[in-house]
Amino acid sequence: MKGIAQARINNFAYEAPDGPTDTSIVIVPADSLKELLDEIQSLKAHVASQEKMITELENQQLQDVERLALDIAHDRQRICRIEQKSLTDYAPPKGIKTASRIAKINEILLARGPTSLKELGRILDLDKAAMTRLLSKLDKRRYELYCRRGDGRQKVLRLKAQIR
Repeated sequence: MKGIAQARINNFAYEAPDGPTDTSIVIVPADSLKELLDEIQSLKAHVASQEKMITELENQQLQDVERLALDIAHDRQRICRIEQKSLTDYAPPKGIKTASRIAKINEILLARGPTSLKELGRILDLDKAAMTRLLSKLDKRRYELYCRRGDGRQKVLRLKAQIR
């Protein structure tokens, strides 16, 4: 009896949960419901178009990656062919005069250092055309042709540094 006397009136009352439950009933006007459904359909269509666009972009990206990988492979093959070709391009001169002139150029460059083409032509007694033909026979791995800094018109031939 003592326990009942201490009990309060609200102890046995039903307490409603905070917020709606699965069995809650909500009354929504038909116009608002139609607007909500239309908006949901619009959003679903937008999501579908976005997913389609993402798929197309992913496919395009895959194609681009494959194309770039193929381009890189082709470039590597081209570089390899160029490197192999440059190693085999030089053929020693066939003529005796040409070989002796190249040996003379080598001696001059060893003794004097970089020398202008005009000076080499004068020493070898060659005109410009013959000097140009002789330059085309030189080994590009051993000789270097460049323009002087102060005067871009004057071409100079020098020996490249040899790594052993």
